[in-house]
Amino acid sequence: MGVEFIHATSAPLPFKVNQALLEQVVTITDAEIVEAMAACYTHLKAIVEPSGACAPAAAMCGRIEIFSGTIGVILSGGNITWTTFRSPVGRAETAGGDRAVPGLHTGGVQQRAGTA
Repeated sequence: MGVEFIHATSAPLPFKVNQALLEQVVTITDAEIVEAMAACYTHLKAIVEPSGACAPAAAMCGRIEIFSGTIGVILSGGNITWTTFRSPVGRAETAGGDRAVPGLHTGGVQQRAGTA
């Protein structure tokens, strides 16, 4: 895709805080981020910036262990324009990159993996 959304560097103070408090760090690909952005737009009608799509991407791709049927993730979309959002997400939608989101609640209707 040629787009690098997230850089794996941190300033010294946030790095120290994260090092002390985080139990786990997972990695995701740009394609998985775009797929999560597309899923958030399609199912939640939310425009999410790439860094704000990392948590749902990690959940969708099975990179984090989910201990119960319901989880919460924080979405963020303030640092993206429609043009920037539409370019990679449009390519993902065209390529059929929108996967089912297990347990996603959308307006009172719960979507399960493998359903549309």
